[in-house]
Amino acid sequence: ISSAAVYGNPVKLPIDETHPLTPISPYGWSKLGGEWYAMHFHEHLDLPATIVRPFNIYSARQDPKNPYSGVISKFIESAKAGKDLVVHGDGKQTRDFVSAADVVHFIELAANKKGAVGQVFNCGTGAKITINKLAEIVAELSGQDVGLEHGKPREGDIKHSYPSIEKAKRLLGYEPHVTLESGLKELMREG
Repeated sequence: ISSAAVYGNPVKLPIDETHPLTPISPYGWSKLGGEWYAMHFHEHLDLPATIVRPFNIYSARQDPKNPYSGVISKFIESAKAGKDLVVHGDGKQTRDFVSAADVVHFIELAANKKGAVGQVFNCGTGAKITINKLAEIVAELSGQDVGLEHGKPREGDIKHSYPSIEKAKRLLGYEPHVTLESGLKELMREG
C-alpha cells in the first residue's frame, strides 16, 4: 500500500498512474522507495507485487488530535463540539476522499485479480470536492450552528489532488460503494 503522496504537485489532473513521481515530503519519498523495492522484487525475483495508491482515506478510527489525521476527522470533531470549522487557506483546494471500507474492497479486488500483478493502481472515488464544500456538508450534517473560519494556508499543501480511477475500473472492476455524503453521515452517527 503506497500513497498519492508519491505524485507530489500535480502537472496534470486528474492524476493517472503514468503521472510523474515527484514527492515533496519525506513520507512521499518513503512510499516511493517501497514501491521501487516491491517492483524490483517482482521483476527480478518473481515475487508477485501490486501497488495501490490511495488518496485521502477517512474512517471513524482516525484520531482528530493526530497531526497526520485528515481534515474530515478534524471537521467532524469540531462540528460535534459546536465549534467553527477551520479551513486552511481559501478552501478552494480539491481532493478525492475515499472511505476505508472502499479501500479494503479495492485491496481485496487487487489481491484476487491475476491481471493486477505487476500493476500500479490509484484508489479513490473519482469525484473531487473543494475543502469549502466539504466543510459546508459537515456543518449541515452536524445539525449544529457552526460556521467556517479561514486560517492561513498550510505550508507545503498541494492545491489540487484527485485521481483518475479508470485503470482500476477497467482491470479490477472497481466501483466505489460509499458516497462522501453517506460516509460523512456515518461518521456523524459514530461516537
